[in-house]
Formats: sequence, structure tokens, C-alpha cells
Amino acid sequence: MIIFRYLAKEICGVLLATSAVLLFIFLSAQFVHFMRYAAEGNLTAHMVILLLSLEMPTLLGTLLPLALFLGILLGFGRMYADSEMTVLFACGVSWRRIMKIVMSIATIIMVLVSILMLWVSPHVNKYAEELLNTGALSPLELILPGQFQEMQGGKLIFYAEEISKDHKKLHDIFVADPDDSQQNKKDKKDETDNWNVLVAKTGKQKIDKKTGDLFLVFNNGHRYSGIPGQRDFQIAKFDEFGKRISQGDNRNKRKVNAMPTMELFRHHKNDAAAAELQWRISMPIMVLVLAIMAVPLSRVRTRQGRYAQMIPAMLLYVIYGNFMFLARSWIKQGEISHALGMWWVHGIMLLIALLLFLHQIGWRRLIRARDKE
Repeated sequence: MIIFRYLAKEICGVLLATSAVLLFIFLSAQFVHFMRYAAEGNLTAHMVILLLSLEMPTLLGTLLPLALFLGILLGFGRMYADSEMTVLFACGVSWRRIMKIVMSIATIIMVLVSILMLWVSPHVNKYAEELLNTGALSPLELILPGQFQEMQGGKLIFYAEEISKDHKKLHDIFVADPDDSQQNKKDKKDETDNWNVLVAKTGKQKIDKKTGDLFLVFNNGHRYSGIPGQRDFQIAKFDEFGKRISQGDNRNKRKVNAMPTMELFRHHKNDAAAAELQWRISMPIMVLVLAIMAVPLSRVRTRQGRYAQMIPAMLLYVIYGNFMFLARSWIKQGEISHALGMWWVHGIMLLIALLLFLHQIGWRRLIRARDKE
């Protein structure tokens, strides 16, 4: 038990530190990605923070296998460099016992990754998708009072004098947008946009329950339609006017990464569903394969230093990860069968891990260790 606690502390210490660093790096990359959308007027600052927090379970599920891999490499590498592993073997600790300890830790991480990938990640992805559909696509969530703002890539100019705290109601509204259906198409050289300008006292958001379309409903106002610089424009007075902001077709389509795992099982014949399902299952399998591979790769000579095996180890990990991404892409495109799927990648890497392990300790030493046990 003392040896187990010591090795577990060595591995888990590096694992936690590595997970924190990797999570910070990937969250920073996602932050830059979301800020780009926020700069375009498609996300609010609150939405950016919320979406970043929702990214954490999925990122942890994909980073924990690498963190465990590095934890074993660096933890055991230090012990080899400081001759601690030599002392353990001299005191009768066998390779079989070392592997039992490593696989016990790997099993705990595998269960955690399984929960994150098979249950938590689909739920948070579903919530993030609903959040984007109902919140980020609504101009009311993006409007700042007393400022002219561009929406939808410059296709909509919006202004509101006052906004309620919950961003549900607007007062003293100005909206300008080009009407492409009324463009002068007779001469493309002289083509000029026909603009619609709307002025209203109040406005609010409304979602059609049947179609899922998102509307902005304006009350007590006027709508001006015409070509800037010309006098032939139309004026319409209204008590209530609705403008559709987005269609419900795209809003109601759920992405495969937001589908529950059991639903993916029911649609396993679909290429995209099969690829997502096998990807989620592959993460826990990857934990065990990398744990087996890390043990022989962590073995270094005293004069080599603790980082001697990092280059070949990371090269194997990069190959492993790239082939997993490649296999998932092939499944989505229907280029390989679902039965073959991503399993061949795990099979090849597991074979390499076992060969490395047997090369490091040898058949005879393994048999002697088993006899002693």
C-alpha cells in the first residue's frame, strides 16, 4: 500500500499539473475563437464566459488520456533518473506489481473519461447549442443602449435608446436594412440597394413555436422603403410589425456531438452518428493503451536524464491521435466500414505498447516475476 500511494502520488501530481496547463492552453485558444465572434457582434461577453465553461468537460475528456500519459512518463522518468526505480526493483517490487498500480490508476481515469465523454459532454453540448440558438442569434442580447450597431455581417443597422435589464424589451428603436428583393436589376452597373428604415416606440423578441423562426416584433412605428437619394419612397404606419431574424430549420437541427449516447446507438448505421459514437468510446480505450505504452517508454538510464524518452513518446502519441482523427473522418465520409471503424487504430497501438513492454523487461523477467507472485 505504501508503494501504491507513493507511485500514485508521483503520477497524479504530474497528471493534475499537466491537465491544468493543457486545459488553460486549449481554453485560451477557444477564448480567441469566441472573441472573434463577439467582435463581429454575434456573441456577448457573458455568452463567451458561459460557452468557455461549457467547453471544459469535453476538453477534459480528450486531454486526460494525454495527461495520464505524460504523468507516467515524467513521474517514472524522474524515479529512473534518481535511481528510485532501481531501488524498488532491488527490494523485490516486480514489473507485474508496477503494472497493477499503473492500471489501477488508469482504470480510475478511464471511468472519469467515460463519464465525461459518454454522458456529461453530450448534455453540455446540447445546452450550448440551445444557448446559441436562443441567445446569441438574437440581436436583443447584443444591443447596447444609445449606440448604433451592425448586425448579421452589416446587413442590419440597429439602434435603441433604452433596453430593459433582461434584454427582452426595447424603446425608441431605429432599424435599417437593405431590401435585396427590390433591387434595380436592369443595369448591374447602376445597381443600388433599396433600403428599409423602421422607427418604432417599442420592440420585443418572439419565437414561433411551430417553425422555430425568430422574430423581432415592433410596436407603434413607421417603415420607410426606398433608394437613398431618390424621392420615390414608401411610408407605412403600423401598430405591430414583425421582422424574421433567423429561420427555425437550422435552429431545430441538432448536431451529432449534442446527441445522447443512447440515441447514437439507435442511429449507429448513420455515418456521422457512428463516427461520433466511436470517438466517444475511443477516449476511455485510449487511456488504457497509453498507460501501457507509457510504462516502458518512461524507462531511462541514469545519465540520460528524465526527459530522454519524451521525443519518441510524443511522436507515438501524435501518430495515435492523428490516425484517430483520420479514422473518424473516414467513417463520416463512408470510406471505411463501421465494423472496422476506429478499432484498428487502437489494435495497432496496443500491439506496439505490448511489444515495447516486452522489449524493455524481456520474456524471462516477466515469467520470473509471475512465479514470485
